[in-house]
Amino acid sequence: MRAASTAWLSLLCGLTVHGAPTTAEMADSIDPGGGVSLREVTVEAQSRRPARVAGDASMTVDASVTGQRMRAFGEADAMRWISTLPGISAAGDYASGVSVDGTEYSHTYYGIGGAPVFFPYHFGGIFSVFNSEHMPVVHLEKSVHTPDMPPRLGGRIDFAPRRGLTERVKGVVNVGLLASSATVSAPLGDRADVTASARVSYIDALYGSMLTSNSTDIGYGFDDYNLTARVVAGSRDRLGVHLFYNRDFLRTNDDRYALDTRFRWHNFLAAGEWEHKGERFDWHQNVYCSTFGSTFGMNMSRVGARIPSSITESGTRGHGSYVAGGLRGVRLLFGASAAHLSGIPQWAAVSGYGYAPSERPARVNAFSASAHLACEFSIAPSLRLTAGAKMLVYSSAGYRPLFVDPTATLTWTTRAGTFNLHAAGYTQPLHQVGFSDIGLASNFWLIAGRELKAQRARTAALSWVHSPGGDEWELSADVYYKRLTGASEYDGTTITLLEPGYSAMEHVITGDGRNYGAGVMVSRVAGRLTGSCSLAWGRAQRRFPSLGDRWVTAAVEQRLSATVQGHYRLTPAIGLDAAWTYATGRPVTPVTALYMIGENVISEFGERNSRCMPAYHRLDLSASWNFRIKRWPGIDNMLILSVINAYGHSNVSIVTFGYDTDEAVFARRESASLYKFMPSLAYVMRF
Repeated sequence: MRAASTAWLSLLCGLTVHGAPTTAEMADSIDPGGGVSLREVTVEAQSRRPARVAGDASMTVDASVTGQRMRAFGEADAMRWISTLPGISAAGDYASGVSVDGTEYSHTYYGIGGAPVFFPYHFGGIFSVFNSEHMPVVHLEKSVHTPDMPPRLGGRIDFAPRRGLTERVKGVVNVGLLASSATVSAPLGDRADVTASARVSYIDALYGSMLTSNSTDIGYGFDDYNLTARVVAGSRDRLGVHLFYNRDFLRTNDDRYALDTRFRWHNFLAAGEWEHKGERFDWHQNVYCSTFGSTFGMNMSRVGARIPSSITESGTRGHGSYVAGGLRGVRLLFGASAAHLSGIPQWAAVSGYGYAPSERPARVNAFSASAHLACEFSIAPSLRLTAGAKMLVYSSAGYRPLFVDPTATLTWTTRAGTFNLHAAGYTQPLHQVGFSDIGLASNFWLIAGRELKAQRARTAALSWVHSPGGDEWELSADVYYKRLTGASEYDGTTITLLEPGYSAMEHVITGDGRNYGAGVMVSRVAGRLTGSCSLAWGRAQRRFPSLGDRWVTAAVEQRLSATVQGHYRLTPAIGLDAAWTYATGRPVTPVTALYMIGENVISEFGERNSRCMPAYHRLDLSASWNFRIKRWPGIDNMLILSVINAYGHSNVSIVTFGYDTDEAVFARRESASLYKFMPSLAYVMRF
């Protein structure tokens, strides 16, 4: 049912690298006796490691390294590398989000400078909205979270600039097949810097003719912009400001059905942050305003519709720690936040024959405040426990619940590695639903209220991290189980939007969920040949009382997935990369029968998400060459040649059912992804 409703997507869809700096800092100090003063010093070292796994199972990704190893259409994108990790999945080539350990796309938190970003991808999952050169440090948590986890039920992905200030003017220019980007950083005195970046596409200009057929005309474009300013306010304090904006626009004209569509969406974020690091007391505080809006419009011969929605979150969030000292090394973790949510649910302004004027629904407002407190201490020399709770107070139009979520993490460090046993509760007052199962921007956000309660999760996870024989190898594994309440889905279609008096809330169903699974990854992180092998298995099931008492497969389930990727440093200037990905097909609801009544095709559906598309797999290859030109001293150049889906496997992206008027038969149609043996070339200049 949902696959058919998203068929319009097919119209559009017809290691030698610069490493990551690590920093060591010396705070200003004054010796009263000797009068010696030391100012902050930043020491940088080059590394080719794409990621580092911490003892708590979190991961820090170097987006500049991963982006140069794995590129799509010439663009660097850390999310492409992240989506290959075990337990992190996307529903095919065109997915616009990731599912972490079986949770919905909207359960994953994306942030810039500690502030939320609502929609992380450009259209069709080409690449994410995050600039890898501007925000190269990516912090990833799957199911094991620190107590300051934002109000989401799934994973956490935070993007940030490098810690060290820029000491000279430097920049990166990237020219690809679909877009070009530039990032420039400059110092502002000794204690401040500023970084600006922009990316602009030229898909229409170069590929407009390829997106046009006899009856269909398609246009698409996007751009995104970032600005960051930072100040070292003292020996222990830093201030930062982040501005981010991106927009996408899509249009299609289909002469066969006299149908024109227009689709626009955007993210905007403004955030400020303050960081204090003392000998025993640390604190991070931010204030932010983040908004997302989309407008989907379509016009036929006698009917037109404009379908907007928007969501805005403004607030402040702070978290810190205090080391109490003593023999057991007690550390207190604490924080608080307050936020205002404001949104307009998706609604349809339909005009034309037989339709009365529509009124925009009232804006929905909500307020939330939370506080958390946890204590970390040693039970034994190799055993540490972190235990605490988070309290969330929420208010929206007469819905005023109080949520208390406990959290506990037991960490055991041995010669065989570090084990983490984690159990916690999480609450999310936001829902995202829509007629797309692959996370398109047409999906819309809803604020919890009396009719649609907040979502909650109870999580248990066990993780293991080990580096045998030094730093050459890294082994990791995890097992998880989640129980969800208040999980939501949308049971309407694109045609539903044209119904008189359309109300989005009337098509939202809620129920329970359960996710469970396991993943393992083996990585070689040193030497000329590096890479990783990962394998994950998981189940994601939902139960909706309005549909019966049976558990059904969730649309985000990816039963089995595997990835093998490698990087070979052929010479100091040449690197070769390969990545092979396999995943079981995306769940779909099958059509069991089709009927013709008059001129209308009536579909009869089977059990919800009881079938799967064919298995997905592809091999991506790339080669990079670093070089310098004598006439351009101080400028590093790089050419990257890559091929997506090198053996041209036809991965099915959409399945539709309909009546073929030419053959006078009912037909099942499979639309394959256009990502079949797609070469691309990129040029990167660093100065």
